[in-house]
Amino acid sequence: MILRPAVAADAATFENFDLGDASAPHLAEVAEIVRDLWPWRHDPAAVELDRQVHVAEQDGVIVGVVAHHLLVGESGRVIAGHRYLMVTAIQLPHQRDGYATAILEALFAELRAAGFDSVEWLVHPANRASLQFSNRTFPTADETSPPDSKPYVRYLLRL
Repeated sequence: MILRPAVAADAATFENFDLGDASAPHLAEVAEIVRDLWPWRHDPAAVELDRQVHVAEQDGVIVGVVAHHLLVGESGRVIAGHRYLMVTAIQLPHQRDGYATAILEALFAELRAAGFDSVEWLVHPANRASLQFSNRTFPTADETSPPDSKPYVRYLLRL
């Protein structure tokens, strides 16, 4: 598997990304995020967020996607040294094959090497598989639940 920055030709894959049954609200939200990744990445109003989209390829086929940007605090200001993981998604035929773990480990290694201190992500409370994945794969991550009961996960890149 290779993890590479997304290019314009990948936008068609995002529009037809196969998550499987996306009738559950949390999966419908992920499908919508993935579908809109290319315009999201290139939004001129968000240049200061350093939005990034990477795809995971296996034998020339895009099996997954990950997107992240600089973390923004409650004040609306960018928090230096910290990233927000917008989405990680794996296409249905490749789910449960270890790609999500490989993508995130590669991404986190890149971010660590670039000097970032942490990555945070939001997990929909109904997405038990994602919560279990986060807990199993990143056991040192700190999980908190804000008032809306959507757990935030914060993973320290540097201990």
